[in-house]
Amino acid sequence: MSEYENRIFDTLTASEEKFKSAHEIADHLKMVKDKLITQFWNYVADDLKKLVDLNDNEFEVVLDENLFYKNASCSIHLKGNRQAGFIYEHLSGDQWMGLWFDNSLFDMSKINLYREDQKDKITYNCNYLWWLSFKDLHENFSTRDASMMILPNKARDYAKMKADDLFNLAVENKEHLKYIINNCLKDF
Repeated sequence: MSEYENRIFDTLTASEEKFKSAHEIADHLKMVKDKLITQFWNYVADDLKKLVDLNDNEFEVVLDENLFYKNASCSIHLKGNRQAGFIYEHLSGDQWMGLWFDNSLFDMSKINLYREDQKDKITYNCNYLWWLSFKDLHENFSTRDASMMILPNKARDYAKMKADDLFNLAVENKEHLKYIINNCLKDF
């Protein structure tokens, strides 16, 4: 054990009361983190809905029910069309952001031609299979440092910032979304 770990050990085992308190906190920490994550993404979705209502009624906001599913997302889609949209993905893990599409529904040769033609115009342009636009946010709210940003005293401001970022990406790249939906869907 390191010196730091020895001090923690000594502190937490100094009395039965301290050890019981430490155990109680450890037993409830996952629940607290899960609640922080849930509250935060609900704030983001609410702020996105406000932005959509005020600025662009072509969009709708969707927040997955299970935020702890691996690919859980908070997204903006064109109304009535969820085959593609602007999303935050992996809400309780390593977060990504961008213009996502269900590649099983799209003609990838058409998508790839469009990517090449528009590469300088698509924000966060990429060549990933499920993404036209992609940014790794290097943020994971299940970690201690990132979860500090969603504590109750900071969550509302940070949620607004996240909502603004996704909404701005959607507005800047809406024509790309419309293009792939109108021109690149597979004929079934």
